[in-house]
Formats: sequence, structure tokens, C-alpha cells
Amino acid sequence: MPEFLDQVTAWEQTVAHYEDATGKLVPDDLRVAVVLRHAPGDVGRHLRIQANHDMTNRKLREKLRECYVATRPWALKTDLSTSPAPWSATPSSRAVPMDVDVVASMVVGAIKGKGFKG
Repeated sequence: MPEFLDQVTAWEQTVAHYEDATGKLVPDDLRVAVVLRHAPGDVGRHLRIQANHDMTNRKLREKLRECYVATRPWALKTDLSTSPAPWSATPSSRAVPMDVDVVASMVVGAIKGKGFKG
């Protein structure tokens, strides 16, 4: 998928060079048709489903970027106990267990009409 996104970017640059050299603009519907025609596999199917009669090159580019973000692999750390928490201010900070029973009892008390007791 990232390769196709790079190819589309390179093609758009080539189209811009053509437009600069000839003074002729490539119509949006032609740009959309070319990208849809060359979009691979699931990406192509997704884009063709999303395409409609008023699809512009900009909208198609946004859909392509959304598809890329939705399908890219996310790296997960498997051992969270040895790595610092992503929100911590210092690198030496570690995750601290939280007592959730206190929060649960407050919620149950509020539901039963007793209000929050602190």
C-alpha cells in the first residue's frame, strides 16, 4: 500500500510537470479514473466503492490516505513492564497499578442514589 501511495504521488508530480510544460490542465475526472484503474487489490475495491460522480482528485487522495492509515501495521510492545509509560514525563517512570475498586464502588454508590462519598 505505501508503494502505491508513493506511485500516485510521483504520477501527480509528472502530471504537474506536463501541465506546466503544455499549459493544458488534466481534468479531475481523468485523474480519478487513472488512479482507480491502477489501484491494487483491496485498496482498489475500497476506492471504487467510495467513488461517486462528484469524486474529485483531492477527495480520492483523502480516501487513499484513510485507507493507508486503516491498513498499516501497528507495532506493539509486548513487554510493557520494562518500558516507560508513553505518557510519563521521565524515561525512568514505570506504570503504576491502579486501585479500580475505589472507582467501582463510587459508581455503584451513585447508581444506588447514595451519591459519591470521598
